[in-house]
Amino acid sequence: MKKGIVRLINLLVIIVLFVLAIDLSLNMSLRESLKEHFKRYEIVEPEESIVLLSDHQFFIAEDSTILDKADKTNTIYIPINWLNQFNMTGQYDEANQILNLVSRDYLITATSNETQINLSKSDEVLDWQISQDNIFVNLEQLISWGIIDDQSIEFNKNDKSIVIINKENLMTDNSYSTQFLYSHFDQAVSRQKENRGLGIKDLLVKESIGAKLEKGNAYYWVPINDSIAYTVSGSHYGYMLLNQEQKDSLESLRQASSEPLPTSGVNTDKVNLIWEAIYNVQPKPESIPQMGNMNVVSPTWYELKDQTGALHSKFNQDYLNWAQGRNYKVWALVSNQFDPTLTHQLLVNANYRRTFIENIVTEAVKHNLEGINIDFENINLEDKDNLTHFINELRWYAKQYDLVLSMDVTVMDGSDNWSKCYDRKALGKIVDYLIIMTYDEYWASSPVSGPVSSADWVEKSLKKIMTIVPRDKIVMGIPLYSRLWRERISETLPNTNKTSSSAISMIKQNELIETSGQTPIWDDENKLYYISYIEDDTQVKIWIENAETISYKIDIAKNLDLGGIAFWRRGFETDNFWNEIELLER
Repeated sequence: MKKGIVRLINLLVIIVLFVLAIDLSLNMSLRESLKEHFKRYEIVEPEESIVLLSDHQFFIAEDSTILDKADKTNTIYIPINWLNQFNMTGQYDEANQILNLVSRDYLITATSNETQINLSKSDEVLDWQISQDNIFVNLEQLISWGIIDDQSIEFNKNDKSIVIINKENLMTDNSYSTQFLYSHFDQAVSRQKENRGLGIKDLLVKESIGAKLEKGNAYYWVPINDSIAYTVSGSHYGYMLLNQEQKDSLESLRQASSEPLPTSGVNTDKVNLIWEAIYNVQPKPESIPQMGNMNVVSPTWYELKDQTGALHSKFNQDYLNWAQGRNYKVWALVSNQFDPTLTHQLLVNANYRRTFIENIVTEAVKHNLEGINIDFENINLEDKDNLTHFINELRWYAKQYDLVLSMDVTVMDGSDNWSKCYDRKALGKIVDYLIIMTYDEYWASSPVSGPVSSADWVEKSLKKIMTIVPRDKIVMGIPLYSRLWRERISETLPNTNKTSSSAISMIKQNELIETSGQTPIWDDENKLYYISYIEDDTQVKIWIENAETISYKIDIAKNLDLGGIAFWRRGFETDNFWNEIELLER
């Protein structure tokens, strides 16, 4: 009889241990309940911190000086780089000791003793602090001025910490039982890695936690990985292990984040733009043919001249008269010489930026232009936020005169200076149109030859951006050029080809096809024609662009219901291109 009872108990123990090894959520719940029952924990509050939860992200600033001032003055300060969570940008010019903040409707310029709001002197001075090389601003002051909407913001403050919750796009829950918050991420990881069994021995060890949530406590959380979230409940915060239900919610969130954003509802007219590249010779407008359904021209008239914000101009009144006479809207292009050092010197100086912006807007207003197209490329990664802030400042000035603001950016996934330097999500909220340069898939110095713009690559690149920028703000860039690739056997490296390329117009491309005597082959995967031939000791390759291949790209833009298309550039196309495109698009 006794042996039977022992066997039954052993069997029950094995079943319990097995269930607990399988059901981690039950394991966690039971473990924490037993810890609570036997009081085998101690609460060690986390370091003094300012904490922000917003848009599936969390931010922590540990600054005792600011927290001490906040406690004495009952004020809530946040670092200026958190302002993007409230649809603002901020930048501090250390050399001139000028702080600039920009929201949708407000431009704030502040020094230590004077504040301008929308270019007018304010009776009240902005409360901002410098501490540990960080700039902090009084969040409550910005709310009281009406610059930040507080309808979705919740504050929780105690004598050690400030907790700010921007409730939009946050996961919320109620504690299903006693749950522990850990002060440090490593603590949560260690807890996660423990044996999946009951851990009776572990119950004898007193555990340090940051806070304890009682059953029924409401809290907000943002995921860090598949099993751990940063959690805030009232003035308590820390790292929490997720239960199975929360993990399921997380999976749903990830699926939703891979879906295209809804339209902004702002842009209703489709953009059909073509760039007019102006180098040493001005175009002759009388020789420009009717260009299909193009409704915007963007002449490359302006360029950053020097770091002070001076503007180099190639403005042409005859071209403007021609364009406006043909009912084209004119969005003048402004570039940065593709010079990262010069660009950095401009972006970090508040006075230089203001000069540059005022020069741009003055030219646009003087010549009655409809818009501005910013083409800043080759930017240092460290200037990513500075670039976003500059564009936000420019947007504020442009809106005072109803100027359309567009910006050219490369596709996602690329080098620091040519791709990662763009905060596309933030820029998509600021500008009217984000023009995606869906070309140079295989760029000029690529070690491998390939197409300039294959259909599959274009579509995948655009769909990726559509998850962070509304589709009606996206304009698809289309090349009117191809590349002539030359591959020859390397004389210095074994089993290696030396590859070089040059951009060629459709006109030059067709001349080479005729000279080669080759018949182009249809590449159905890339939706391009292709030729290859041997010239001396070199293999020549061309992925051909023509009206037919371009029409496939236009169809992608239509099927994705984008904000429009943009051709680089006029003059690369053949004489019959526009007629052929019109026929194909009927």
